Amino acid sequence: MEIPTNITKDHLLQAISKIDVEGIPSDADSHYYDVVYKEKKYPPKLIVSYSNLFANGEILNRNSFNGGLGTECFRLLEENGFAIIQKNAQLIDRKFWIEKTLVTGRVDRNEGARALGKALWTPQKSRDGSDIYKNMRLAKKNDVVLHLIDNKKIVGISLVKNDVIETTGLANTEWDGPAYLIELERYTELNPPIDRYNLLNNKNQSELLKISSSSEVFVLDLEK
Repeated sequence: MEIPTNITKDHLLQAISKIDVEGIPSDADSHYYDVVYKEKKYPPKLIVSYSNLFANGEILNRNSFNGGLGTECFRLLEENGFAIIQKNAQLIDRKFWIEKTLVTGRVDRNEGARALGKALWTPQKSRDGSDIYKNMRLAKKNDVVLHLIDNKKIVGISLVKNDVIETTGLANTEWDGPAYLIELERYTELNPPIDRYNLLNNKNQSELLKISSSSEVFVLDLEK
C-alpha cells in the first residue's frame, strides 16, 4: 500500500503529540530505528500510521507499508526534517556538513559517479599546499550532507556512505591530481529548494553566530 501523499509535517507532529499523550502500544515499538524529536524517541512507522488519522481520518495499518532505510515511510519523515537513528545509536555522533559546490556548466557535477548527491570530492591540497580540505577526513558514515549549489540555494540532502577514500581527481577538470573522495547515498531533492538568503540573513543572525562559534562554516555577507 502506498502512503498517502497529502500527509504533511503538521500531521506528523500531531501524530507525535498523540503518542506523547497515549504512549506507544505494546505491539508498535520499533525494532531497528527511532525518530528523535525534542530528545525523545518514537517508532517511525507508528508516527506515519497515526499521521494519516489527521490527514485522512483513519489510522494506517502498519502492516500495509514498509519501514527501514530507503522506504517511502522513512523518506516522508526525512523530507519533513525528522532525524532517524539506529536503535541505541547516539544522535550526537552524527555530524552535519554543507557541500558548497558549483554545478552549472560542470559535466562532472551533473552526470557520472561524482555527480551532485553521489559523491563529495576535493583535491588533497590547495594550490599553495595548504590543508584546506582537512574536513573531508572527518566525515563518517551516516553523517548528513546539505548541498548548496552555485552559491544560491540548498537543493538536497544525502548521507555519507563511507569514510574518505584517497584517490585521484578527474581528467580534464581543475582537480585532476591527488584527491579525496566520499561516496554518498540516499540523496533526497528538496522541493522547493531553500534559497540561501531565506536561511542566511539578519533575521537568523543570532542562531548563525551560535553555529559559527562552535563549528567551521563558510562566511557570507548577511547584508547582501
